[in-house]
Amino acid sequence: MRESRATWARLSVYKQLALAMKQAPVNAGPINSHMLVLRSLAMMQTISPDYLSRMISYVDTLLLLDPGEMDVPAKRKKAVPAKAAKPTKAMKK
Repeated sequence: MRESRATWARLSVYKQLALAMKQAPVNAGPINSHMLVLRSLAMMQTISPDYLSRMISYVDTLLLLDPGEMDVPAKRKKAVPAKAAKPTKAMKK
């Protein structure tokens, strides 16, 4: 049972990573944050697949804990107009 669960979890991680790679920006620059994350995940997959699966599950858990941030738009306050400066002694002369 453990082996099959681990296999399904590994396949799920690979599927999520493949989906993320498909959604990568086409003409991203060398320091584009999205591409840097994707490259690091791809390297992590080759170096330590177990660590990658644990990290993906950790990130998924964090996203599940805070779903409201994406659903509710932030209320923006209207900017208060700046007050005119009071004339100083130098300006009065």
